[in-house]
Amino acid sequence: MKLAVLIGLGALAASQASATLVGNALLPREYSSDGATDVLVFDFAIAQGGTLTAFDTYSQTAALAPGPASQGQKFIGYVLEPDGLGYLKVVYETIPIIVGAVGVNSFPVSPYNFTSGDVIAHYGNGIPFDNFTGTSSFDYPANPPPSVGDVLAYPGTYGRPSARVYSIAVTVVPEPTTMIAGALLLLPFGASTLRILRKHRTA
Repeated sequence: MKLAVLIGLGALAASQASATLVGNALLPREYSSDGATDVLVFDFAIAQGGTLTAFDTYSQTAALAPGPASQGQKFIGYVLEPDGLGYLKVVYETIPIIVGAVGVNSFPVSPYNFTSGDVIAHYGNGIPFDNFTGTSSFDYPANPPPSVGDVLAYPGTYGRPSARVYSIAVTVVPEPTTMIAGALLLLPFGASTLRILRKHRTA
């Protein structure tokens, strides 16, 4: 009985602490934003399935030209699914998101269950980036912005040596199997605790 309670508490703790940031570091960059608004960036692939609950970015004051300050700029977040033929299909998009005050910004979105290998992308500006580093590729100009159902060539027109890294990440709740695995890791602890309790009872 006590072991079952311990396992239940472990599973509850795992689920409550499961949300995590996945993606790039959210920090100031060389450029505070793209200068253009019609830039489509393929940011990073997700290594593990789960539920997307928010897009997260860093907002900074104006840095090097041509980018403006991040605050007040707009972007659309995307989830893209590989089709196995070298293309990506748009399977999820957010409404336009307005970047907030300086610092880390988290923008809750309608949840989406993605799978391992899906790619996070964004369209617009307001997200700081470093040039000639990272693995992000991008298309510019990219008009109109993609919509759910569109199939996109990948990687973008501009990749290495023009690759970039943007201060963007997503908040992810791991899929249930991951949380169950985390709870199972607590089994040895629960068993040893139960043995200690029994030992105290018989002493």
